[in-house]
Amino acid sequence: MENLENYNFYNNFSIYELRNIAREKGVKLPTTLRKKDLIDEIIKLDKGIIKPYFRTSKQGRPCKRFSKNAFKEVSNNKFLLKNEDKKQVQAIFNFLNDFKILNLKINYEISTFIENNKEILKEE
Repeated sequence: MENLENYNFYNNFSIYELRNIAREKGVKLPTTLRKKDLIDEIIKLDKGIIKPYFRTSKQGRPCKRFSKNAFKEVSNNKFLLKNEDKKQVQAIFNFLNDFKILNLKINYEISTFIENNKEILKEE
């Protein structure tokens, strides 16, 4: 009777919703199963009859740009950048350094404003 209630509960979902539920619960290859079989697998997982399946890696092949052109591997996992990549990294570093200096200036101005106007700020 309990199986029938579970089956009716899952049968109310669309196949797409069932596939998402099955992925979360750990059904192996939920897109290859029919709706009835998918519901059976989900119920078996709920009861603990079968163990959930989860992918171990979603890594895939590395991007060609990075694997061939951009980096040259050196010992101890260090990489040498090509000249155009060095320029981009230097530009980013300069921007971050300027941002850091600007942030320090703003913090200094805020702290001096607060220090000079303590009495006014306390009254409000």
